[in-house]
Amino acid sequence: VHLLDNKNCHDAQWAYDAPGDDGAVWMPDFEGYNLQKYNVSSGATLATVPINYTSDINHAQLVDGDKTAVVSSRETDSVIKVDIATGEAQWTLGGDLGEFDIVTPQGDTTPAGESYFSGQHNAEYYGEVVDEWGDTVEEYGMFDNAYEQRKSSRVLVLRVNANAKVARVVYEKDVGAYCPEYGDADRMPTGNILSTFWVQGYNTSEWGARDGREEFDMR
Repeated sequence: VHLLDNKNCHDAQWAYDAPGDDGAVWMPDFEGYNLQKYNVSSGATLATVPINYTSDINHAQLVDGDKTAVVSSRETDSVIKVDIATGEAQWTLGGDLGEFDIVTPQGDTTPAGESYFSGQHNAEYYGEVVDEWGDTVEEYGMFDNAYEQRKSSRVLVLRVNANAKVARVVYEKDVGAYCPEYGDADRMPTGNILSTFWVQGYNTSEWGARDGREEFDMR
């Protein structure tokens, strides 16, 4: 594993079809434009998947037997679902190239081509759910760093209807602090979300009644 010490290990995932006894991992490259697959023992590059129209890919989740990747492109404020075989985007959520209207629980809409989240980290596929209209949609969570956009960063969960080109925000939690870099939002078996983040500055006006009793880096 030490042979990967010159790679971008910010986010690494064990390959579904790891070759032989040595195994392999997927991770973004240093430039943030490609996904790479490496042999864990030798460090050899086994695959390179260029992802068009991205910048600073900070996280990538491989699903469906490594046939599909969910890629977080931080500098374009977008989440992209990618076909690994071709490198083509199946869809883009958020940012200038976003294809989805994003609708809040209050009914406000951020139209396709505009950013609802900014500088996000750890965009993650949670699974399929049936929404209130009876449609089967895909649910995604992320830590919205809200980079240079809001006083508080936040945890977001969105349900993506790829056919209707609509993404609905079903959970939004301000963390009461501005966290421009790093962050995660993992759904637990209970349905609760474990969030971690690197606090840069506190803004008590964003805190709820029970917040702010102590300083925190993880809650």
